[in-house]
Amino acid sequence: MKLNYIIFFILVLYSCSIAGISSEFQLIGNEKTSSVDTETGTRVYYLTSADHMNTHAYPHSRTFAEDDQYVIVESSRPRPDGTDNGGDFPSYTKERQLLAVNISTGGIYHIDSLLVEDVAQYGNSHFYTSSQYHTDYSPVTNNLVYYDMTGHNLYLMDFDTGDKKLLWHCNEGTIGDPPSISEDGSRIMVYVTHPGPASDNMLRGTSKGVYAIDLDDTTVIKGPYLVYATIDRRLTDTTMGLAHIIVNPANPDEFSFSRGYGGYSDGSIEKTRVWYGRVESPLIKVALPTPVGMIHTHEIWGPQGKYMYLVAIEGTGAIWKFDPRTEKKEILTQGINPRCLHVSTCGSERFFVYETQTSHTIKPLDEYANHTESVYLYDRITGNTVKLANVVEGLNHPRHVHPQLNMAGDKVVYTESDESGSKIALIELE
Repeated sequence: MKLNYIIFFILVLYSCSIAGISSEFQLIGNEKTSSVDTETGTRVYYLTSADHMNTHAYPHSRTFAEDDQYVIVESSRPRPDGTDNGGDFPSYTKERQLLAVNISTGGIYHIDSLLVEDVAQYGNSHFYTSSQYHTDYSPVTNNLVYYDMTGHNLYLMDFDTGDKKLLWHCNEGTIGDPPSISEDGSRIMVYVTHPGPASDNMLRGTSKGVYAIDLDDTTVIKGPYLVYATIDRRLTDTTMGLAHIIVNPANPDEFSFSRGYGGYSDGSIEKTRVWYGRVESPLIKVALPTPVGMIHTHEIWGPQGKYMYLVAIEGTGAIWKFDPRTEKKEILTQGINPRCLHVSTCGSERFFVYETQTSHTIKPLDEYANHTESVYLYDRITGNTVKLANVVEGLNHPRHVHPQLNMAGDKVVYTESDESGSKIALIELE
């Protein structure tokens, strides 16, 4: 009899240890379908419908969760109880639903609602900032970091228990998208827009702070604390800010950020996009100079933490590999035409996915501001490039394609537009 109790106790402990999304969150539906790309023969699985706007995580955030069983999704659909959440796409400030979709079964689980606050309470500390992508995920701790639609509350969700923790109520500034968390979940970094110094012909009237929060699983050890600050400047042809904070996935002491310049560079330090920083032994420096007449954009850290990758545009597109500490670079592939726009790589950093951009300014748009692009797979070892599928893309965030590889390199997820909505697409690679 005692042996039976021991076995039962062990089984209870085991069942607790494998609790996760399917155990802790409400199953609200299943919208999984599939179709075959008529040109490439690739079967594409759609994990959501396009009845609303649905988008997965940003390319330098993790969207696959719980050993690639789920994809994290933001959706403009109503809450599970059917109540109206204040509107649908294209409004950028309406409530969204945070979902996890089971890749195998198609089951859709409701994680949380991304709320909209009355921002009058924040006075001049509230700004309209980029607020299209709100999540990042730690595969080691099984925790999701995210913030709400109006940018003043940063949360941590424990998928093992379903517990939600408020990490930071930021009432003296507005959080920008997306947050970044290290692979081991020990450090979260975000940027915040603050008011001041006063606007003039050189300054925009705002400044940016880069903040870190150190964690032991869900326990805050330190923070939020300021790591770096800069004043937003005006240039003759654009403005300078700060965005795209990314923690090195393998070394939380290191991070990168963008200075926010999006046009062709004149070779100056002001128009160099990617910057490198350290937290524990403070350092801020250029990660890679942007040459004259070139655009550097959409940088990512390789999962192994030694190299970064970016898209280089000079008419056509290229994928560059570089060490942000030494600025040493290698051109992996170039002459991509139509040019590539976003890039993602797998855990081995052998395979890359990217989507095309047919034109930066003139596109064959339909009545929903959609156009056709393609998703490609590039093999760094063989040099081979394969078209995976054609895809309909929305003109602006949050309906960009943003293809993303999982760590195993055998799944690609992306967002595809359909009339005014968008849906989450998945390709399984052989």
